[in-house]
Amino acid sequence: RRTLFGLLRNTETASQLWPETHMRNVLRFLLLCWLSAATAVKRPAPRTPQQRSGPRFRIVIPRKEPPKKRLLPSLPALPTSAELQETALARATRLREAVKEAPSQLRQAALDAPASARRAVDEAPGRIQQAVLGAPDALRDRALRTADAFDGGVFALGFAAALVVVSGGTTLLAREAGAFLTEGGRGEVLERALLFGAILGDVQDGYVDRQAIDLDELFETGVNAMLGSLDPYTTYEDAAQAEDLTTRTTGRYGGIGITIGADEGSSARGGGGGGGGGAGAGPAQKGSPSILVLSALEGYAYDAGVRPGDRILQIDGRPISGARVEEVKNMLRGEPGTQVSLLLQRDGSTQEAIPIDVQRAEVRLPDVSLATMMAPRTGYVKLDGFSEGTAEELARAMVRLYASQRAAGEPLESLVLDLRDNPGGLLDAAVGVSQLLVPQGTDIVSTEGRVYGEGATLKYRSVQPPLLPPSTRLVVLVNGNTASAAEIVTGVVQDTDRGVVVGDRTFGKGLVQVVEPLPGGRSLKLTVAKYFTPSGRCIQAISYAKPPKPGAELKVAEPKADEAGSPTDRAPDAAPADGDDEGAARRRRRQESYTERSLQPNPVYLTSNGREVQTGGGIAPDVAAAGKPVGALERSLIRQGAFFRFASQWLREHEGTPTQQAQLLESTRGSDEAYRDFVRFARERYMAKRPASDASLASKPAAEAPSAASGAQKESPPSEAGDADGWVVQDKQLVEPLRALEKALSRDGDGLRTRSSSELKALRRALASEELSQFESQHSQIAADVREAVLARLLPPSERLRAFLRDDPQVLAALAVANDEARYEALLAPPAAYAPAFPGDDATARTTADASAKAKANLRSASRRSSLGSTARSDDPPGSTPPPTTP
Repeated sequence: RRTLFGLLRNTETASQLWPETHMRNVLRFLLLCWLSAATAVKRPAPRTPQQRSGPRFRIVIPRKEPPKKRLLPSLPALPTSAELQETALARATRLREAVKEAPSQLRQAALDAPASARRAVDEAPGRIQQAVLGAPDALRDRALRTADAFDGGVFALGFAAALVVVSGGTTLLAREAGAFLTEGGRGEVLERALLFGAILGDVQDGYVDRQAIDLDELFETGVNAMLGSLDPYTTYEDAAQAEDLTTRTTGRYGGIGITIGADEGSSARGGGGGGGGGAGAGPAQKGSPSILVLSALEGYAYDAGVRPGDRILQIDGRPISGARVEEVKNMLRGEPGTQVSLLLQRDGSTQEAIPIDVQRAEVRLPDVSLATMMAPRTGYVKLDGFSEGTAEELARAMVRLYASQRAAGEPLESLVLDLRDNPGGLLDAAVGVSQLLVPQGTDIVSTEGRVYGEGATLKYRSVQPPLLPPSTRLVVLVNGNTASAAEIVTGVVQDTDRGVVVGDRTFGKGLVQVVEPLPGGRSLKLTVAKYFTPSGRCIQAISYAKPPKPGAELKVAEPKADEAGSPTDRAPDAAPADGDDEGAARRRRRQESYTERSLQPNPVYLTSNGREVQTGGGIAPDVAAAGKPVGALERSLIRQGAFFRFASQWLREHEGTPTQQAQLLESTRGSDEAYRDFVRFARERYMAKRPASDASLASKPAAEAPSAASGAQKESPPSEAGDADGWVVQDKQLVEPLRALEKALSRDGDGLRTRSSSELKALRRALASEELSQFESQHSQIAADVREAVLARLLPPSERLRAFLRDDPQVLAALAVANDEARYEALLAPPAAYAPAFPGDDATARTTADASAKAKANLRSASRRSSLGSTARSDDPPGSTPPPTTP
C-alpha cells in the first residue's frame, strides 16, 4: 500500500513517460485490484490456548455410511389388449382412407400433367432466347475482367521460366536415355522389340483368316523359336509351365499324391479306355480318353487305396468323362486338410467301381525313392532328383541306415549312391548333398558366366563336416541319363577320390540356368553359366555355338593353358529325352545342328591322388558296367505303352486280390506264360488291318516266326497275324522315312515306278521280319518288362524297386566294388609315378614332383576363380518330353 501511495504522490518520473491522466488511471486500477483481492481472502480465526497446547494436526476418520439400496427402475406398463385393438383399428382406418384417396390423386396428377407439359413447352423458347441474348454480354464482361487482371510482364517472365525448365529437362532426359540405350546394345534390343510388335500388329489387322489368329500362340511360337536357336535349355515358360517348374523345384504342393495321364489308346472294360463304367458313372463318351493313375506316392494316395492303372470315373460325384488332364489336376489339387471323393475302376478287381476318400495334404515329392540294406554291411540309396530339401532327405535316410545297423550290432562299411536316370535339379541341392559326402573345406563346384562379371566365377565350398564317415566306402552308380546336378555330385566324389564311380559315362551337361520371373506368372529359364568340377574340368558334351557359314573356314579352337602348362579347356553341353538309353542319346546328339565338341581334343586332369580323368562329354566311370540292353523293338513298345496296356489286360483276365495275382504271376514265371500272352497281345494290336484281297500276300515262312521261349518250342500266333506283311514297323527312326517314301511313290499315276513300289514292299517285309525276330533275341528283357509292368500294379513302389534291384547287373557290379575293400583301395590309389617307390631314386622323385606340380596347377587354375554372391539354378530334367502332371 505504501508503494502505491508513494507512486501516486511522486509522479514526476512517471509523467515523463506517460501523460499524468493516463498514469493516474493505471495506478487507480491497480489499487482497486489489490483491495479487491485483500478483502476476498478469508483469514482464519485466531487459535485458543487449548488449541495451541494440543496437537498441531488431527486425524479425522469419517464414519462409514451403510450402502444405499439401489432400486430397479420401474418398467413401463404393457398395453392392454383393448389398447392394442384400438391402435390396430386406427391404422386400418388410415390405410383405407389412403387407398380411397389414391385414385383421385392419380387422376388429378394425370389431368395436371398435360397442362404442366404445355407450360414447359411454351416457356422453353423464351428461356432459350434469353440465354442466347445474354451470352454475348456475359462473355464480354468476362473478357474485360480477364484483360483488367492481365499483367504482361508477369506472363512473359513465367513463360520464359517454363520454357527454360522444359527445354532443360528434355535435354537431360534425352542425354540419359541415349546413354542408357547405347550401353550394352539396349537400343538394338528396343528396336527389334518394336519391330516384333509391329509385325504382330500387322498380322492381327490384315491377315486374311481372322479365325486363325491367336496372338498368344504367335507370340510363344516366335519367342520359343528365338530361344531355341541358343540351346535347348533356354526356354519361355507360360503360367502353367512356370507353376509346374516351381512344383518340381520346390517339391511341394497341395494334393493327394498321384501322377495322372490320358489314355487315348484304350477304353474301359473290354477294349478301350473310357472313363465310364461303374455304378453311377454313366457310359464313357465315345472316343474320349480316360484319365489313368500312372503312379501313387506311398504315404499319400497309395496308403488310401489308390493304385497305378486305376481309371478315375468321378471326382466328388462329378463324372470326368471327356475332361482334360489339366482340368482333372485342378480338381484333385486343393487346400491341405480337405477331402476328395474318388470313384475308380480297377482292372482285375471283382468290384465294378471302387469308391475311395482321400484327404488332401501338403505333398512332398520324395527325391529318395529307396534306402535299404543290400548286403549285411552295405547300404543302398536311390536318389531321383535334386530339389529343395534333398540334402535333408538324404541325411535322414543315411541316419536310418546307420541306426538299423547299430541296432543289429554291425557297422555300415559301404554305401552305394544310385544316381542313374537322375536328370538333376537345383544347384544348391547338389552342393548340399556333396557336403554330406566330402571332407570339410573341399571345393565342390565353381560356375563361370557373364552374370558374375567378366572373368569372375562363383565357387562353392563345403563348410561342414561330412555325415558319411571317411572310413565308409562310397560307390556312386551312374548311367547315360545322369545329368546336370547329379554330375556335380559325381564329379566332386571322383575328383577328390572320395569314392568310386561305377556304370556308364554320364550325359554331359554342364550349363546352369536361372529362372527370371515375367509379368502374368510367366518366367524365362535362361542359361547364364557353365560349371566346373574341383579339378577344373567342364563335362559339356556339345557346343551350342553357331555353325560356320557356308564357305567360311572351320577353325578348331585350341584349349587354353595356364602358366604351368595345364589345359583349362571349356566343354559344351547336350540333353537326352526321358527314357532313352545312352546309345539313343548319343545318336540324337550327332543329329543336332550344333558344332560337335569332339572336334576339340580332350585334355587330361588329375584328381587329388593324381589319377587321370578326362573331360569332353560327361564323366567316365572308374569301373565300366553296362546296364540291361534295350533293343529297338523293346524301346518302341515301351514308348507306346504296350507293357502298361498288357498289364491291364492280364489283370482283367486274372481277377482276384493283389496278393493272389502276384502269386499267380510268380508261379508262371518259369513257364513264360505271361511272356507268350504278351507276344500274342503285341501282334494282335500292331498288325495292320488289310483288306481281304491282300490275304494272298500272307505267306510268311514258319521259320521266320519268333519263338516264345528257349528250346524248340515256337510261338504259334493266330493265323490272321502270323506273317510279316501285316506287322507295322514300330521303330520310330524308320517309320517316318518309310511313310515319306511311300507317299512320294504313290504320286506316280503312270505306273513308272512299279518296281520301286514292289521293292519298298519287300523292304517293309524285311524290316518287319527283323523286328519280329527280336521277340526271340530279346526274350529275357521283354519277359522282365512284362513282369515289372504287372507287379507295378500290385506292389508298393519301394517293394517293386527292391525286388528288381537284385537282378540289375549295374547294381551287382557296384555291390562287388563296395564289398571288396582291396579292390576299392586299389582303384583310388595314386598311380605308381605319383608316389616314389624308393626315396633315394631321384628319377622317380622328379617324376613324382612333376606329377604333383601338374595336379597343383590344375587345382590352382580352378581355385583362381574368386567367389561372388549369386543364386543359380541348374537345369530341370533334360529332354523334350514334358514330365507327367502331378496333382
